Amino acid sequence: MKHLIAFILFSQLFTTGNAQDSCKAEMRTIIDEFTGEKTITTSMIDPISMIKVIKGKNVVYYLSLKSYGKTIVVDKKGAIVLFSDGTKFSKQTAKVDYEQGTGGERYIYTAFIELSSSEVAQFAEKLATDIRLYIFDNEIGERNARELKCGTTQLLQIHK
Repeated sequence: MKHLIAFILFSQLFTTGNAQDSCKAEMRTIIDEFTGEKTITTSMIDPISMIKVIKGKNVVYYLSLKSYGKTIVVDKKGAIVLFSDGTKFSKQTAKVDYEQGTGGERYIYTAFIELSSSEVAQFAEKLATDIRLYIFDNEIGERNARELKCGTTQLLQIHK
């Protein structure tokens, strides 16, 4: 009986390890025919996605964020992403753009932020839970958070 319990526990540990190692996120790649620039995007998760742009030897990462509001706010700044461990990513200088949503009932607020390598690493290591653009909050959701983490990890492994 002891051997059976040990086998079951070992099997669960082994399976859990494989599930984490086999992370596969949907990615979209676009190659500019004129410049050769390659843009790789994690699946377009609402409200957050990660983008990697490769042009020659230069690599730039961007974070795309989206939130919604019922009032129009123009020329504002500030983006915050909360992580499940209580830490946060903050760019108070991030420009928040807006557009009117379909049906005219709400506004869509977006930010497009260039990231350093260490900032990208945060999104590969941690689960993002919520975002705020200026005063407009949006929950990411656990499934989307895991998809973003997995996709960001994959983006970091793509070198050409």
